[in-house]
Amino acid sequence: MLRYLVTELLDAAVNAAEVVWNRGLLRQAGICHGISGNAYVFLSLYRATGNKEFLYRAKAFACFLVDRASKLIAEGEMHGGDNPYSLFEGMGGMAYLLLDMTKPTDAKFPGYEL
Repeated sequence: MLRYLVTELLDAAVNAAEVVWNRGLLRQAGICHGISGNAYVFLSLYRATGNKEFLYRAKAFACFLVDRASKLIAEGEMHGGDNPYSLFEGMGGMAYLLLDMTKPTDAKFPGYEL
């Protein structure tokens, strides 16, 4: 029974990740309502499954942030957050994600995963 429940939850998480990927990039950089938070969807699934496709997707989101976030925020095309340097709304979340990308097998969503 427990194995069935774990399989069902993992399948639901994979389906949710497909929605995140297919809907594309958000207009914020932070973890809450932003691209960094969406990248953690893929990092969590990579850790759970070992499927490198999820790692590729996390890297794609992180690379977009590195390449374009600062410029898009400066131009007003991307929202920098009400608190632009905070962990959940601003660039702090992006920095945390980029640090986690250095060792994705140990990446954990800040404040929620043990």
